Amino acid sequence: LQLAHLGATLGDLETTAGIRATFVTAQADASPNLGEVTYGNNGAVGSLGVRLMRRGAHNIYLNFMQGLRVPNLQETVAVGDTGSKFELPNPELRPERANTVEAGVRLTLGTLGVDVVAWRTQLTDNIDEADATWQGQSEVEGRPVVKRVNAGKGDFSGLEAGVVWRKKQLRVRSGLTWTRGDITFSDGTITPARRVPPTFGSLSSAWIAQTLPLVVELSAAGALRQDRLHPSDERDLRICETTQFSGVIQDNCSGTAPWWALRAQASWTVNNHLRVRLVASNLLDSRYRTHGSGLDAPGRELRATLEGRF
Repeated sequence: LQLAHLGATLGDLETTAGIRATFVTAQADASPNLGEVTYGNNGAVGSLGVRLMRRGAHNIYLNFMQGLRVPNLQETVAVGDTGSKFELPNPELRPERANTVEAGVRLTLGTLGVDVVAWRTQLTDNIDEADATWQGQSEVEGRPVVKRVNAGKGDFSGLEAGVVWRKKQLRVRSGLTWTRGDITFSDGTITPARRVPPTFGSLSSAWIAQTLPLVVELSAAGALRQDRLHPSDERDLRICETTQFSGVIQDNCSGTAPWWALRAQASWTVNNHLRVRLVASNLLDSRYRTHGSGLDAPGRELRATLEGRF
């Protein structure tokens, strides 16, 4: 009776549970300086979730999820220059495990839709980079020597929020994402995690014609500065190069600069199978790069596409 009353007033209550067993094996027949390397890892992960949902009104949920990532062959056997560093292998790496708690709410309030998700992930046996030496040298041809190790623990948190407003022919959408990550090494040292994206967001407005199969949209997207850098980020040319293609690392790296860009597009639906789309990107010709990408985004771009669905 209580559950029936709950369903009638607040929505349907749903619970989920799952378990997954994993076994991964890898082999390298002739790895330099190691010879044949063969390893296998196995483990089990589970998940639990509860959700209170009423269609067209709200969706409130809480989830717990586990993860398991087995080291790949590059981390365990690769030797040499991989771009911004000289990597040494570690065939003794153990899998890293993750426990994640996620809570979210999605609300529909007339013409307004709100979506908010918060999460936290904790890693154990986190695979990270540590300084190493190769034939007694800490650098090879200017590249720092590093080795993948099970460094300790990782702690990541995030928040994602979105709002959509619809009124007749107009639709306005906005979104914001914030992420933070820290690594605690076995000696107690704490550093920011590698290549964590900065806070970024978007805002768009679309006009949907009533008598024509036409949608016109103007949008802006951007990111704040990312200056929380892992030690390997500070030696990464994709993040800390003085000027593009200089090959020189900044003395005191300030990270990736903030940016924003403007975009416009129009789409015309010819029929159920055919659509024409015209997109103009980076209208203000902003010079920017996504954190960790290594290359600046293109300048102004005009693109026409024909999409078919069968």
